[in-house]
Amino acid sequence: MSFIEAAGSMPSWTYWFWGMVGLFMLIMTIPTFRMKDRTTGKVTYFWEELILIAIGAFLVFYWLNKIGIVPMYPWQLNNWFYGWR
Repeated sequence: MSFIEAAGSMPSWTYWFWGMVGLFMLIMTIPTFRMKDRTTGKVTYFWEELILIAIGAFLVFYWLNKIGIVPMYPWQLNNWFYGWR
């Protein structure tokens, strides 16, 4: 059994799995990116969370692309909205 497989041979549940992992990452990291101290009022930004937010956004985008919700490239948006005319 090979650990490297072609992208077309991935089962569809893997897209949903990684999409849910990305969604969980976004739910856990976006609210804690900017924290305000209740006593002093000082705002602190946790910049290291931007890495997790970027990974989570990519996984959600990849999931939505694989199930046919969003196109892969921005210039395909014209074709994507064509049916709504």
